[in-house]
Amino acid sequence: MKLLIPIEEAIYYLEDLLKDSSQIFRWCNPQAPLFNNWMVRVNNVLTMIFGATSIQNTEFCQIDFGGQDADEDVVRDKFFVGVRKTLLSIRESVVELKRQVAINAFSRNCFVAMWFDASLEETYQVGIYTPLKNLGYNPIRIDKKEHNDRIDQQIFDEIRKSRFVVSDITGHRGGVYYEAGFASGLGLPVIQTCKEADFNNRHFDVFTINTIVYNTNEELAARLRQRVMETIG
Repeated sequence: MKLLIPIEEAIYYLEDLLKDSSQIFRWCNPQAPLFNNWMVRVNNVLTMIFGATSIQNTEFCQIDFGGQDADEDVVRDKFFVGVRKTLLSIRESVVELKRQVAINAFSRNCFVAMWFDASLEETYQVGIYTPLKNLGYNPIRIDKKEHNDRIDQQIFDEIRKSRFVVSDITGHRGGVYYEAGFASGLGLPVIQTCKEADFNNRHFDVFTINTIVYNTNEELAARLRQRVMETIG
């Protein structure tokens, strides 16, 4: 969901619009001046937040509120259906924006779950660490962090503070699947990667996940960079 203004402002304007729309069902007439003013305001708010050609604004502008119908019953039905659809869409946008804030939309940390084997050290450095660092993110690999706490607690804490997780399932370690599942349960985006030679050995539970399958570390770096830019920002 792309925004033209800061996410906190978008939530404020949408919630304010919902609050002022609480009496709209009393008007029951798409020709009423107050209803027309409301439609203009909805259009202005959606344009300001998402853009004039956004899906949100386009779908609103295409709603038939019954203003062209002569039959009063048809007008009333279309009016209520259109208003409900509009308010539901606005509420869904608020929920989604609040979800984004709740899952660390402003964090620059990225938790990396992978097999800590020497054979994958270059994969981490070249294919994961470097592209993430170049994009301004702070890759967190728990075996490279100094701490005095329980390792599982540190893992959970770092995942909770991260913007997203990179899960390289090469080697198919149980801990990697577990950490990716924990992150997914929190609602965090999880980018799954795997070496092509080991891809067919993946667990069936992740068969449907869109995985970055790579042969070289350079290929992983390029594809991971592109995936992050297009899906995370």
